[in-house]
Amino acid sequence: MCTRESLRSEITASLEALNTDHADLYMLHRDDPRIDVRHFVDWMNELRDDGLVKRLGVSNWSLRRIHEACSYALSNDMEPLTATSPQLSLAVPSNDIWPSTYSLSCPSKASEIDWYGQNGIEVMGWEALAKGFMAVPTLWRRHELDFSTFHGPDAETGTDLWRLQRIQRAYCTSGNYARRDIALKLAKDSGLTLAQIALLYSLG
Repeated sequence: MCTRESLRSEITASLEALNTDHADLYMLHRDDPRIDVRHFVDWMNELRDDGLVKRLGVSNWSLRRIHEACSYALSNDMEPLTATSPQLSLAVPSNDIWPSTYSLSCPSKASEIDWYGQNGIEVMGWEALAKGFMAVPTLWRRHELDFSTFHGPDAETGTDLWRLQRIQRAYCTSGNYARRDIALKLAKDSGLTLAQIALLYSLG
C-alpha cells in the first residue's frame, strides 16, 4: 500500500539516481483504490510545494478517480493532475493486459479522451504497438497460436508463459487481426510501415 512516506522516499531516491533536484512530471504508476484519492492529491501536492516536482500525473487510473482527484485539488487551491498514462493502441485489448491496468483503446472511450483534452490533461499512452502485434505483420499469426493459450489453464503468475498468455489473450482477437490488415493496407498505400500507422493512430 502506498503511503505519504513511501512516495517521498521513492521520489527522493529517483532524483538522486537522476542527479537532479526536481522532476518536471511525477506520475504514480498504478492506482490503489483502497486509498482515498484525496490522500494522493495531498501527498503529491506536498512534494510539489517542497519543489521536488513541478507537474503531477497518474498511470492506469480510471476516469472516475482522475475526476475525483482534479475536483478535490481545484476546490482546495491545489495543483490538479495534468497527465494520465493509460494503455492506448490501435489494437483494442479484450481484457486487462496486466492486473490493475486501464485502457483507452476502445472506440467507446472517445468521450473520455475528449474530457482529458478539455481539462488540460495530457494522454501519454503506453504499449502503442501492442507488444509488437501492431509492428510486425507476421507476429502471432492465427495458425501459429497455441490452442492452450486461450483454452488451457493459466500459467504461474509472473512466468514468461503467463506474460505471453495475457498478451495474446488481450490482443489476438478477430477484431485486432482485422485492424492490423487495414493498417497494413494503409501502410502500403502511404509508403509507411505498420508501426508508423499504429503510432499515428495513437498520436491522433
